[in-house]
Formats: sequence, structure tokens, C-alpha cells
Amino acid sequence: MTINSTKVLEDFVLDDSVPYLMIRVSGLMNRQLELDFRPLKVSFQHWRVLAVLAQKNGSSITDLSEYAVVPHSSLSRLLSRMEADGYVRRQMDTQDARTVRVYTTAVGEAMYRRILPMAVAVRERAMAGLSAAQKTSLLAAMNHMLACMQAPAKP
Repeated sequence: MTINSTKVLEDFVLDDSVPYLMIRVSGLMNRQLELDFRPLKVSFQHWRVLAVLAQKNGSSITDLSEYAVVPHSSLSRLLSRMEADGYVRRQMDTQDARTVRVYTTAVGEAMYRRILPMAVAVRERAMAGLSAAQKTSLLAAMNHMLACMQAPAKP
């Protein structure tokens, strides 16, 4: 597929760009989570890590970085803080000593249960007024886009 760059420049409207709107919504949600979590001394990145581990406990650092959407270099520092706070523990993989696995602790699981309702409230605020069908459609569209971006790019 050939893209006419002149046509793109003429027709492009930032506020009609799905990726731009996704970033704006995500940014606003993350800021709200930062405010809500501040009294607990955790960040939205803590939330992402704990949420991933609640579903995929024992994830490798590489997988955790991908699923939590935290750059690998930032994740190492974050995990060090979370480990010092007692939320997670790192352990060498028993099958592959080059791989480190991350597990939640009882303290981390308790924090996850404490912040989950706050995160759900922010999500519900973002989707207020959408019908169940619209929510289902949005979820399907987001999963489709994710799958497209995870597939190898075609030349």
C-alpha cells in the first residue's frame, strides 16, 4: 500500500488521530492514578507491575516490561524500589539462570487488592456513558490493534 504523503499532510487532523487520542486518555488516566495513589506512596507504574503480576506472577523481566509498558531500564529501578518496599521479589529461573522472574509478595498482593478498586474507578470514569456494546466494541478494537502491532511488520 502506497501512502500519498501530500494527501496525508493535507488531511491530517490531530484530534481525529486514534493513537493521539489513546495517548491523551492514557496520560489523563495515569495522572489521576498518580493523584489517587500518592497517599499510599505508590505510582501508576507500581499499579501496572502489580496488575501484570496478579495475572502472570513469575513473569520474566522482559515480559513484565512489555506487559506493564515500562521501559526495561526504568523497570529495573522500579523493581528495586518495589523489592525494598516488600511488594515483589526477584528470583533466578530454575530452568535458565540468565532469566530473572518476578513474583509478588503478600505485601504486594495486599497493595494490589487495595489499589485495584481505585484503578477500576478511573477506568469507569473514562468510559462513563458508554453502553455495554460500546465497551465490548472498544475492547475488541483495542485487542485487534494490539495484535496488529505485535505482528511482524510487512515490508
